[in-house]
This record gives sequence, structure tokens and C-alpha cells, in this order.
Amino acid sequence: MSLLPEIITTPEGFSVEGASPDLLRELLDRFASTTARLGAPIEDYLNPGISEAEIEDSLGKVGLVPPDELVAWWGWHNGTAPGRNLPLSLDLRSLEISLELYRRQIFGPNQWEWQRSWIPIVGNDPAGIAIDCSAPRDRPPLVRPVNGSIGTHPDDSDRQAVSLCTVVTWWLLARENGWTYVSADKNFWDVDRSAFRVDWWNVGLAYY
Repeated sequence: MSLLPEIITTPEGFSVEGASPDLLRELLDRFASTTARLGAPIEDYLNPGISEAEIEDSLGKVGLVPPDELVAWWGWHNGTAPGRNLPLSLDLRSLEISLELYRRQIFGPNQWEWQRSWIPIVGNDPAGIAIDCSAPRDRPPLVRPVNGSIGTHPDDSDRQAVSLCTVVTWWLLARENGWTYVSADKNFWDVDRSAFRVDWWNVGLAYY
């Protein structure tokens, strides 16, 4: 099995060498294969991917320009198929659900209010993962764990990473090294917190 990209430290948070939409697609395919091998065949539960034009048009209606990585994300798979629950609580949201949740946010400049450039893409509302659409689209975007009302304010930058590639690399490290594993009753992912680097764990994105 090929080596995963190296996780590096940047002024904006952890990132990976070579972060790009192409790398993200490779990592997502590997994540699906790894998760299936561990007992959760997630691709059986996901919608087909959607086109760049559909993603751009849909986000454009709310004033967002999708980063190239986000186009690759929904181009890979567009969330969970209707009427199907992903095994082991892995909630990958469709573009439609992400936009519905985005429209429910309370926007404003205050610490507890949602910042307009961020859109939630993963997780069980209100907790989950959000991505920033404010940077030039060819740059790896900022990614943060969120809990519904806080987490997207500029001053919350101690809990963020750069690039969805970083997040998926963390997930792969956890799955492939047994840091996260299927629980005894096979209903959820259990986590060995002591196996993670403390600084990775504290970001809140290294396990899912």
C-alpha cells in the first residue's frame, strides 16, 4: 500500500504535502476501500457524484464559490442515498442537505454566529465539519469541526486544518492503524484516544 501524504504544520493549521483535488479523489477512494475492508462498505450507501456545473450553480445561488476540493468532494459522491443510513454513523451530506443546513444558519459577525463563507458538509446536525469558501478556489480550503453555533468565526482558528486532503489523511491513518475501529456490537466506530498525537486530536478533525 502506498504511503499517505506527510502531514505538515502551516501558519493556518495542519496540512498535507501536495494537497489538491486529484489527491483528494485518491484519498477518498482509499478511504472507501479501507472502510469496506473494516466492515462498513460506504460506497453501497452513497449517491453518484455530481457535475462541477451543478455544484457551482447551486452554491452560486447563495453567494458561494466552491473551492476546487469541494467540487472534487461532491464529484466523488453526493452524500447518502435517500432512505439509506450509512453504516457506523458516517454522515456524508449531499449538496442539497448541506445547502438546506446552510440556509438555517444565523449569519453575523459575532463569535457565536455563523460566518457566511462557511458551509457544513459532514456530520449529524448541529455537530459536524464545515469548509470555508472565501479563498481563491484553487487554494486548499480551511476546514473546521463545528457544533452548530460556534466554530466558523475567524478567531476560532486554533481548531482548523488546511485542505480536505488533511482530514481524509487523518481518517485513513486512524482506520489503517487501528486508532479507530468497529465497536464490539458493530454499531459505531470506537476510538483509542491515546493513539493520536495530542495536537492532532485537539483540532477535532483527526477522527470520525
